[in-house]
Amino acid sequence: MKNKWILFLSLIIVTSIYPNKIYAITSNTVSKKQITDTTSYASLNSILHALYKAVNFKKGETPDRNAFIPLFIENANLVSVKGDKYLQMSPDDFVHRFQEQVNSGLLQNFTEKEIHRITEQFGNIVHVFSTYQSDYIMNDKPQNVRGINSIQLIRQNGHYKVLSIMWYEEDASHKIPNKYLPATK
Repeated sequence: MKNKWILFLSLIIVTSIYPNKIYAITSNTVSKKQITDTTSYASLNSILHALYKAVNFKKGETPDRNAFIPLFIENANLVSVKGDKYLQMSPDDFVHRFQEQVNSGLLQNFTEKEIHRITEQFGNIVHVFSTYQSDYIMNDKPQNVRGINSIQLIRQNGHYKVLSIMWYEEDASHKIPNKYLPATK
């Protein structure tokens, strides 16, 4: 009984010190925010398809912010890793940086697709290692790259939402291992 009281008092102290850092998952919430958008992602395939689709755009078009932002929970993280450095941002920050490159003419089009996936799930938490292929024009130079998106999702009331995405683009020192690539025939 004494341990239960200590735990209870600890939770009260922690939540009063950090009221915006602890989120309860109830039957009606994902993080602090209810699912309020009208799009339901009842399957993992549907949300991952929507995620890749939202960042793609053709020359003369722009990425679809309104399709991208609702895929995420409040306070989600996106992290780009290169070597031992990383850039952490919110979904809004990501869209803003992406849009700046488009508006400046630096990025003229962008197509990214999933080419392989490894999924791990326990209860309502999901981790996806999603290998991608990107084709785009940057500074008037065609680029063709591969990398891995490490995507964490939560399933609540039959809906999937993205908690975080961390990605690493393949380079000369970091080739994607065969286990993360499509099987060759």
